[in-house]
Amino acid sequence: RSCANPVLRLVLGPTLLLFYLISQGEFLPVLAPMFVVIFLTIMPSKPPLDMLLRLLVVIMVISLGVILVGEVLVESPTGFGLFCWLGLYWSFYRSHNDPKDMLATFLLLFVIITFIVNLQFDVSVSNLPWLVLKTFLTALIVTYASFILFPGDGKDIFADEQGMDGAQTHHGLVVFKTTMVMIVMYVLVATGSSQTLLIAITLGSMIKIPVSRDQRIFRNHRLIATMVGILATLPVMAAQ
Repeated sequence: RSCANPVLRLVLGPTLLLFYLISQGEFLPVLAPMFVVIFLTIMPSKPPLDMLLRLLVVIMVISLGVILVGEVLVESPTGFGLFCWLGLYWSFYRSHNDPKDMLATFLLLFVIITFIVNLQFDVSVSNLPWLVLKTFLTALIVTYASFILFPGDGKDIFADEQGMDGAQTHHGLVVFKTTMVMIVMYVLVATGSSQTLLIAITLGSMIKIPVSRDQRIFRNHRLIATMVGILATLPVMAAQ
């Protein structure tokens, strides 16, 4: 129960899973480790199994909703693009009202995954439910195993006692964020970048939370941590 266990969970769990999936030749091996990171950061202590099952149900409902609607509109580039724009807008809007909103977080991820996997990798939207289910089952298993192997130093996260000073929901800013992410995704898909998914999710996650006066220090730390994380992935990219 070392105080270093939370760091070991966050470093070893996703990293070992990533190298394992790469060695097995899995499609989009970065997806499952990415969600392991998300689960480990939102779960400060070992979650009960019923909580994991409820989370899986929520994830599947959101993913199926996004995928089913996207499948109807995928034949129309304009309709599919508008659907993704609206999904991102709703995600950013909810994040501005509540930065801890899990629906907003997963909606952002599923819209980006649906957009890029369909347009860049030419994978049918109808095949995404199995990919999503497999990815999240793997991520949940690795997350739970990480807490078993590196226990301790877990603290419950309580709701904030006060609102974010200076943070407001500005529709113009939400529209700007949504449009910027869409433009970046279209450009990345057009260039055929091998890291399109990682870049788009990193960008969306960085800008989805509103910046208030009392969050500027956190914002700077988050930017530094994100840059360090991207630099740390360079050896993996070079290996591929």
